[in-house]
Amino acid sequence: MEKYMSPLNEGKSVLLINIGWEQQDYIEKLHNLGCNIFAVHHEECTFDSRLKDLLICDYFCVDEIIQFALQKEITAVLTDQCDYALYAAAAVNDALNLTGVSMREAISTTDKGIQRNLVSSSNDTLLQPRWFLCKDIQSAHDNIETIGFPAIVKPVDARGSFGVTKIEMLAELKSAFFSAIAQSSSRQVIIEQFILGEQYTIDGYVDLKQGAQVLNIAKKKMLSESVQVAVEISYNQSIPAHLYSRLREYNLAVVNGLGLKFGMTHGEYMVTPSGDIYLIEIANRGGGCFTSTLILHSSTGFDFSSKLIADSLGIESQVCNYNLLSKNSISLIFFSIPKSGKVKSIIGVDNLLSNPKILYYRCNIAVGEDVVVTSNDADRHGFIIVKDAQAVNINYELQVVGINFYNGEVINPICYR
Repeated sequence: MEKYMSPLNEGKSVLLINIGWEQQDYIEKLHNLGCNIFAVHHEECTFDSRLKDLLICDYFCVDEIIQFALQKEITAVLTDQCDYALYAAAAVNDALNLTGVSMREAISTTDKGIQRNLVSSSNDTLLQPRWFLCKDIQSAHDNIETIGFPAIVKPVDARGSFGVTKIEMLAELKSAFFSAIAQSSSRQVIIEQFILGEQYTIDGYVDLKQGAQVLNIAKKKMLSESVQVAVEISYNQSIPAHLYSRLREYNLAVVNGLGLKFGMTHGEYMVTPSGDIYLIEIANRGGGCFTSTLILHSSTGFDFSSKLIADSLGIESQVCNYNLLSKNSISLIFFSIPKSGKVKSIIGVDNLLSNPKILYYRCNIAVGEDVVVTSNDADRHGFIIVKDAQAVNINYELQVVGINFYNGEVINPICYR
């Protein structure tokens, strides 16, 4: 972190949009830099003493957020790992002429319809699923035959697999349509061809001096074909060199075709059994669950969250040699609590973390909450981040963690896989 420290940073006013658990790394680093940290969060929360002031505000109330930024004389805006916060940050950047993601770039990576059109117009050799947009159920019925079955029905501008359904027949369309439209801010649904294959995630960075870069590629395992929720994301494991190279070039073509000029990128791709690569979607932000902070730092050996801060503040940062990034084996593995009930306490976490190969553990079910079945990314019960997961018996390690229910039962979490 010392490589980023500078007395010139003291007194700089930075606006951090979204201060949930995934953003704590940024608060700590900005605090260490001596910045005045102001924040916006979408719901009431405990005030962090490292903040100068906090605005509780819906991220779509951009006029209120811009006025807050003007009042605080903000010189840089930061957010990561959240599409809604990214749009708000982009609005502030445009309104105050700050360095960062623009509204154009935010919209092109959060609206799937706009994204698909831009990618097609930039390079018609880049494969994407067949798709169409609809605002009502009649339009969905009228056009579904152009896609065929199975199909994916999802909101055009939501996140985290909310409202995403795979359908196998016409009888399932109505329920899937209303599930999707309930999660869409623009009240639009995108229906697209289901692509069968293996899914990969590609993390990148648009360097202000060196342009778009690919940092690492991971292979994903999904909960099931019908429930498109990732349960394991493994970096630098079993990806042949020729496929890695093809995915890298494809991602760079997508990023450049969309005209992304700043910050993290996080793309999702499907590789079919015949070897074709399809773009599923791409975001102009880092991946969630500490992907852009702990996971990327551990797998590449370079601290890209600090680089994002430095680039946003316009200060000198460590120059990255992208050809020399490490390729350490790191896995993000999600676990489930295999029984319903209300959680009374959780024990054994310290014992779990005593294994040096386990970098992080988080349970998303708080004490006093009920365990629910996983249907989207936010419902996943928890995760661990592991070095060299193939050498670790994850379910054995998780046995030291006890989920105590109010009815007296003690349940151990298990890997979804």
